Amino acid sequence: MRCTRIVGFWHTRGAPGVTRKLFSDMDTKLANSYGLPMFVADHTGKLKVFEPGDRLMNVFQAKRLGLGTMFGYARGKEIKNSGGDAIRIQTR
Repeated sequence: MRCTRIVGFWHTRGAPGVTRKLFSDMDTKLANSYGLPMFVADHTGKLKVFEPGDRLMNVFQAKRLGLGTMFGYARGKEIKNSGGDAIRIQTR
């Protein structure tokens, strides 16, 4: 019998936009509640990760980006290869 274990979550963002480069409040809640990383590839294919416990944007930061009083968004960290270049994956 094979056992499957979830080790992280991921999804892609196909369209450009301010919030499309960020981890949403749903992304960060999912990562934090399960204690697993969330990976997102933006519309350019750039891969980023939000690790449980990473810093969330405060309301002031959200307002500056035009998100209103949204809380729970995060910038995450770019994932880079051994040469220091951003890893990109094909999203189309």
